[in-house]
Amino acid sequence: MSGRYILHIDDNPGERRLVQEVFSEIDSDCDVLGFPDGDSAITYLTNQTHTPTFALPQLILMDLHIPKQNGMELLAYFKQHPSWNSVPIVMLTNSHAPTERSQSEQMDISGFERKPGTLEGYQALAYRLAHRFPQILRK
Repeated sequence: MSGRYILHIDDNPGERRLVQEVFSEIDSDCDVLGFPDGDSAITYLTNQTHTPTFALPQLILMDLHIPKQNGMELLAYFKQHPSWNSVPIVMLTNSHAPTERSQSEQMDISGFERKPGTLEGYQALAYRLAHRFPQILRK
């Protein structure tokens, strides 16, 4: 791993694969680490925090509706953690509920995006996010 990475939390393996593919097109040196739920992502970060080469992710992308902890619970956890609260978090969702967006914004989320559903849509999303969060690109 290059030291720069995006943490992607989504229970759909196809979505995780698409996100990994489109970000590798933009910058092959920026890894995308995919996790099916919040618990496995938290376990990974907690275990990695104690290693000498640990680096925070440059961006966290997460589905709003994931198993075990939903996206709002996970967002609250990340925002309360002193080491992780500075990492930009973008919520990805298929939801049309305006209350979910406003709840996320009240929790100081960095972005709220609709899941594109197509390769081309994910490519456009990846370029928008890379422009908005330039730290994920090669320096």
